[in-house]
This record gives sequence, C-alpha cells and structure tokens, in this order.
Amino acid sequence: MTSTLSAEIKRKLTEKDFNNRYKMLTKLSHLLQSDEDAQFMRLIHEYYTLQFDDNESLSDFLTHVKILEERIDLTNVQMNNDK
Repeated sequence: MTSTLSAEIKRKLTEKDFNNRYKMLTKLSHLLQSDEDAQFMRLIHEYYTLQFDDNESLSDFLTHVKILEERIDLTNVQMNNDK
C-alpha cells in the first residue's frame, strides 16, 4: 500500500504508523479526507456502482443519476495528486 502514497504523504507518517496497519489507515484517513472529501468519495462510489433495477422506471433511474451528479458538484472537491 505504501508504494501508492506520494512522498508528501509519506513524510507525514511516523515509523509507528508504518508498523501498524490500523494506525496507518487512521492517520491516512485524517490526512486525505476532510468531511467534504469523505462525502465526495461516498457519492462517487455510489455513482460508479449504481445499477439500473428492473423494478424502477428509466426516468427514476436517470433522475437518481442526475441528483448524484449535482450532489457531487456541490461538494466543490478538487482532485489533486494526493487523492
């Protein structure tokens, strides 16, 4: 996992963080996700895993897609190299 981290993020971790997975993931979650970032990631996950259900109309599905897109836009999250 550490090979995917940027040098800037690695510098913010201590040796103890690298030796304990729980500590590392906790520290990384604090470093990489503000509340807006966390909401953005949840919405993006929902958006990319959304599937059409036979029990809903196409109109309802497309409305759901549009609402998700608008909620993602409202987070104003800017993607950068650390995310």
